[in-house]
Amino acid sequence: MRRDLPILDRDGHLSIYHWLIFHALLAWPNSSVKRSGFISSMKAQVEEGLQEGIPANDLMMNEIYGSWMPLRRAMPAGCLVGDMLLYLVQFAINPECPRLSMRKARHLVLSASQGATTINGHAVPQDESTLKRTWREKKDVSHLYAGWILVSTDEYLLDKYKNISDKREMMTERFLDLISIAEYISELANSYDVVSDWNPWRCPEPLLNGSKVAFSPPSAPVKKALSRYRAPSSYR
Repeated sequence: MRRDLPILDRDGHLSIYHWLIFHALLAWPNSSVKRSGFISSMKAQVEEGLQEGIPANDLMMNEIYGSWMPLRRAMPAGCLVGDMLLYLVQFAINPECPRLSMRKARHLVLSASQGATTINGHAVPQDESTLKRTWREKKDVSHLYAGWILVSTDEYLLDKYKNISDKREMMTERFLDLISIAEYISELANSYDVVSDWNPWRCPEPLLNGSKVAFSPPSAPVKKALSRYRAPSSYR
């Protein structure tokens, strides 16, 4: 059954709380109770700030990143899951590449993340069992993490955001790009059947802005990392 991101208000417009709802889904994709508790708590703080004339986007970013530790803990591991999905799609759509198994996708992600740290300087989870568990927990939002990665790293998109002088307009544009790209990635994942047994959160159709990304062939470092993969002895 299709599940749309619950980010439209009663009039069918983008909710002013879209960033809060989005981040709650990233942290707790499988717990509506925890999401609701977080959103209610943050809304109270945001509404207090709104009465003081502070823009909603500024308030939500400050609350989410300044004081909300669960997101800081969730994002690094979640971004690894997003990277996994990007690798799976990248190899699937390139006719010259073999399809990746989940084990090989984990190998590529762990190889690329060696030595990485979180915003607080803590080491990013580096073992396969942790990544395997995180994938099970977050695969339904893996495309959202993938979208987050791309709007944070794609040079074309970053240049576009630099040219938008109004911060609130830029944040809204970035969000719409993110969820539209995430929708595109989930459609590719479904078309090429790279993820089994998932029910990704979808972008509401009125918010799709047509943003997509081009998947280039795997780079030489990625191919080299894949060549170093060795299946466990039990698989040989």
